[in-house]
Amino acid sequence: MISTSTAHVLAALFVTCYVGSIYISKDARLSFSNTKVSLDYGFARPKLQNERWRDDPDVIRARLVAVCSGTFICCAIVHALMASQSANAKNSWTPLQMTVNYLGCTSTSILPHLITPMLFLGPLYAHFLRGTLPGQCNWSFQEDLLSFLFSVTGVRNYFVAPITEEVVFRASVLTVYHLAQVSKIRMIFLCPLLFGAAHAHHAWETYNRYGRSPAALKRAAIGTVFQFTYTSIFGFYCSYLFLRTGSIFPPITAHVFCNIMGVPQPGYDIMMISNAANKQPLLLPTSLVSSDLYPTLLAGTTLPPHSSQTGWWSAPPLPGQMPHKRAKRSVREREKAQRATDLAPTISIEHESIPKSVSRVLDAGQIRREYRKKKRQLDGVGNSDEGDGRHKKRRHNTTEMNDGETTALRIKPGETVTQFNRRVETGMTPLIRTALRQSSAQARRVRREAAAQETLKRGKQGDNARHPPPASSKKGSDPPPTAAAHEENIDRRSVTKEFQVVSTSAPRRLNDVAQEPPLIKKLPRGAKHDAAPSGVLSMAQKVMMEEERDKAIRRYRELKAGKLRESGGVKLDS
Repeated sequence: MISTSTAHVLAALFVTCYVGSIYISKDARLSFSNTKVSLDYGFARPKLQNERWRDDPDVIRARLVAVCSGTFICCAIVHALMASQSANAKNSWTPLQMTVNYLGCTSTSILPHLITPMLFLGPLYAHFLRGTLPGQCNWSFQEDLLSFLFSVTGVRNYFVAPITEEVVFRASVLTVYHLAQVSKIRMIFLCPLLFGAAHAHHAWETYNRYGRSPAALKRAAIGTVFQFTYTSIFGFYCSYLFLRTGSIFPPITAHVFCNIMGVPQPGYDIMMISNAANKQPLLLPTSLVSSDLYPTLLAGTTLPPHSSQTGWWSAPPLPGQMPHKRAKRSVREREKAQRATDLAPTISIEHESIPKSVSRVLDAGQIRREYRKKKRQLDGVGNSDEGDGRHKKRRHNTTEMNDGETTALRIKPGETVTQFNRRVETGMTPLIRTALRQSSAQARRVRREAAAQETLKRGKQGDNARHPPPASSKKGSDPPPTAAAHEENIDRRSVTKEFQVVSTSAPRRLNDVAQEPPLIKKLPRGAKHDAAPSGVLSMAQKVMMEEERDKAIRRYRELKAGKLRESGGVKLDS
């Protein structure tokens, strides 16, 4: 794939190669005289001997060679682009095959070639009334076929120009925009503007042929705008044909036919068939019928059978290429129903088997009991009836605990996981509250006993200070038994008991979390602490302490120097 900017650059390169090729060669360039001639409007001046005009045979031959060379260069660029796109792709298509397919060198049915004549039913009917169609009385094989088609001008207008222009401005330009994933609307209505702009260089020839006067400039401007308009409209039509059929041959046929017929001129046709007054009124209805039938025939006969009703290129898409637009919703729903995937489950979830991971959670109690039973059997306890009472009691208590746990943790039929969690939480709430109350009471008891012990120690220190014990009792004498027993009792009761710090894995309900009072952990912005935290100094405090330290050192040195001067000593550099 390429970017849109790269596609713009390549399209501009194609136009430059095609149009610029006719100005590279000296034989293909035009030359005019600089003299200004005043002519009547609509008349061209005669050609001078040293001038080279567009319809000169030598100029036509040189330009035919130039545009063929430019077309070959454009095809070579497309081939190089295809080679770079398929270099890293596992595709059986070679770059040459991809180039041939993307340039539209594929066969198609005869119907797309008949669409353009259908649009010209009115002018064809006028030629029929004048008798100038092939085989009629006013048609000449020598003049209307050989001289008209196979002269140098005829070869340029009806063979080389249609083929080279369609290959460059349709196949090559649309190929690069297709690789850039540009939408079909933009490819049909924007790319042909390059085709219309490529004909703007004819304005210089018109300006010189009609005398290089203001009237000639006006005629050149009007002619250029008109030519740009109808060539762009014709480009819309040929781009649509190329994208619908995937072949370059229907656009070439349309281009040749339009060059032969020219721009439709109903007024001129009516004037030329004035001798057939009885058939003249049928000319306008014939044109209207052809205009009405044209869109229907265009949509129904240009779609190739191998495109699967997509209206897109017949060339194979590049690897990794995605469609520009997804199909309609009705088409997507029909394809989904055919695939039978991405559909809602038709079987109720209640009748489906429980996954293994979920069953392990629900049968956790049973799994633990089976594990303990196997472990006792391996230890030789389960099969022995002569075990001591301690093992029997432990097994009995364990069995009762497991039975109660199984009853509490077993999910009931028809009960959801949320209801099961709520029931377990509600059942364990009294135990948690009791543990919390016991922990709070124990903490208060420990604090009271610690305070009493501290008070007792302070009292003993005061008594010793007022009444010191005798010297004989200081060495190896034990404290009074009453005091020792009291201290031992306090130490025993100050041991941390169970549930002093309670941690539970019970989930907190969302309502409890939402209604919990806020916990303020930080002071409001701008507020200051009443007292600085112990052991933590701010940067300002550290700087202030460093300054005070420097002042103290400086003051100390000044005092020391003064004492040395008073004693007559020598000051030492420190």
